[in-house]
Amino acid sequence: MEDINPHHENFLTLKGKFLAKKKDLKEIQDFVDELHDIYKTSSNKKQKYILHILSKLHLYLNELQQDENFDFRKIAESFFEKYDTNTSSETIASYLLFKASFEIGQNKDIQEGIKIAKRALESKWRTGHLKSIARILCIDKNNISILREAINSSGGDLYPPTVADLNADIYVTEGEFEKALEIIDEQRANSHLSLAEFLLSKSYMLLRIGRNSEVIKLIDSKIDSVKGISEKDILIINREVAKKALGHKLKENELLSVISHNHSKGHKSMCAFFLLSKLKEARKILKASIEKDYLNYYVIKEWPAVSQEELDQFTYLEKVAEEDLKK
Repeated sequence: MEDINPHHENFLTLKGKFLAKKKDLKEIQDFVDELHDIYKTSSNKKQKYILHILSKLHLYLNELQQDENFDFRKIAESFFEKYDTNTSSETIASYLLFKASFEIGQNKDIQEGIKIAKRALESKWRTGHLKSIARILCIDKNNISILREAINSSGGDLYPPTVADLNADIYVTEGEFEKALEIIDEQRANSHLSLAEFLLSKSYMLLRIGRNSEVIKLIDSKIDSVKGISEKDILIINREVAKKALGHKLKENELLSVISHNHSKGHKSMCAFFLLSKLKEARKILKASIEKDYLNYYVIKEWPAVSQEELDQFTYLEKVAEEDLKK
């Protein structure tokens, strides 16, 4: 396809997905520069699609490790400076999601982030970003009715399993874990979830309900059938959280394997460190994660592997956010 037309939208989309998975900062930045050049000479219609790809790439950039040569805030601000004046940007869900994520994650402006996310909910190419949009809107539970209405009255543009998945997420936000669990069981029965997806979702719901013995039994009976290392690592963490809650002996060697797989970095390593009571290492990752992107606070606070006590040092930020939402 590249030999025929290297600027074809399908090729550019595939290349963007490939580079996002590869996570090579230099290659992504080179591709961003290439897309900027293509944008300048494209029709209005194609410019919208290029901006959609660029926005997704910038969302991926935020997941990369920063160093002295990579200043995410500077890159994001430069991106907005280039494209905020384009009225098309206000109609593209990925662009609005990136902007909303930046407002909350970097500026800690919860009110503005939610305001922008609401616009993203009704924008072009929203389907692939609905879970992320929903995560932002659910920071304030007053938005649940808006989100539920948008999902369930979508006019058929959403695949039914996607609607079910999002409704399960809403039930989780409301604390209705049994209802979310019913959706997950139904999704698996209808072959809409892979085994790994089913085990990850169900074990999480069971943890939130407090049915810890069932978590252990479920994971021990199926984990050998899961192929992906990342999925296995999360299942190990979920099982060990359940065992710790019941006062059972932990499989420390398996938790150490999780840390090794992840090179002692990232959220999976952090959870394993907490379970092993290696608090210095765990807290270092937790602090860096929330300082890098404040949205991570709202994600991590829903994880049974991290206690509220560990998050207490960041609650002053949440209180500021709550006051901001009341304005």
